[in-house]
Amino acid sequence: MPREYVDAFLGFFVAGRLDEATLCPTVEQVTGRPPRNFEQWSNAHAEAFAPHRAASGDPGA
Repeated sequence: MPREYVDAFLGFFVAGRLDEATLCPTVEQVTGRPPRNFEQWSNAHAEAFAPHRAASGDPGA
């Protein structure tokens, strides 16, 4: 693994440093709307990750 990746990884998980790299406008150019952060995306898709329940309504099924 390149040293730069190791330094960045340890810098984030040990020292709390975050690389604020330049972001490209590609998402907005392709979708026509601004990108969402992870929290926004996960809230919008939470149901897809929720446990599925049987059609009977029995939560234990």
